[in-house]
Amino acid sequence: MLRRALNWWHDGTVLYKNDAFAWREQYQSTEDFAGFVQEDGDAVRRMSKDFAEALVSDMLESFR
Repeated sequence: MLRRALNWWHDGTVLYKNDAFAWREQYQSTEDFAGFVQEDGDAVRRMSKDFAEALVSDMLESFR
């Protein structure tokens, strides 16, 4: 769970707020530690991209 808010910088008006943003995804795991370490940077980038897409989608849905 994550608390997120987007405020207008000028007067502090809340444009978006979600105190219970939940993000879940399934990713493959491995028992090959050496292979995991080599994929670490790419895995973090993929997770970051997926998280950002979910957050932006949630924000856009709130404006409907």
